[in-house]
Amino acid sequence: MQTIDEAHSVLDEFGVEDYSDIFVQILMMDDVVDRGQTVQDVYDATHDLQAGLLRALGVTVSDEARVDHLSVLLRGLKAIERFHDPAAILRHCELESHPEDLLAEVLGLTIGTPAEELLVDLHGVDQPAIQRIIEVAIAQVQAQSEDQTPEDERPDKTPYVQAWRRFREFTGGPPVLLERFFSDGLDVGYPFALYVNMIGPELETLPPGVIAANLVAMALISSDGNANPRTVISAHIDTLLHDLDLITKVTIEANDLLVKSEIRATTVIRTEAPHDGQANLLSQGNGG
Repeated sequence: MQTIDEAHSVLDEFGVEDYSDIFVQILMMDDVVDRGQTVQDVYDATHDLQAGLLRALGVTVSDEARVDHLSVLLRGLKAIERFHDPAAILRHCELESHPEDLLAEVLGLTIGTPAEELLVDLHGVDQPAIQRIIEVAIAQVQAQSEDQTPEDERPDKTPYVQAWRRFREFTGGPPVLLERFFSDGLDVGYPFALYVNMIGPELETLPPGVIAANLVAMALISSDGNANPRTVISAHIDTLLHDLDLITKVTIEANDLLVKSEIRATTVIRTEAPHDGQANLLSQGNGG
């Protein structure tokens, strides 16, 4: 009873509606089923509700996962929204690991259960689940910074914004996957690996030129890559891409883009106006 009660409490926290009707129907059949079957049906229905909620959140779990284990996973996910140290969550999101490992590490932080125990029940984690965790943590970090740091002491993000603007001017708008997150509050000045984890395995499915453009863009707006984009790309590319021929092609394309970016940085004349898509990022960067 305690396990079921805890599980239903978690469902309530997530705002799952109308699930009680399922259990009313089970209890109404209690007098026509074998002894103990009602308890098993309640348990199984609870498990199915939990697994369905986790799937909706981008997490696939083992069919054999216990109800109390699924309650822990769900509580850990819910705790992300109100965790006292969102910067620590972001540091975990910089890990170069599979989404399942990354999620287990984050939940280990928020719920206190060792990551290796959580991994037993995690069969798959969709990339949007990781993206959402990063977005929520970034929003919390920004809110805390605005509350606690005087405006004149906030980090200057101008170099990142300027580098992004130059890049968008000369590239003519190749698909940069990070742009789709800017409207959701993604900011400049975080480590390169965090931006990479926003994209995930999708990056490797793109043509070499597009991969290169994305890597250069992420390097230029990152805290560890803005001043030395070649170094940070080189340090991560072997873990991002697994085909040697693709790595070679992407490296050549990225170097070409960086040369153009450097030329643009030292050239006074501008032949193209900034793209409208920069407005979001510019306002974020200048606002701190």
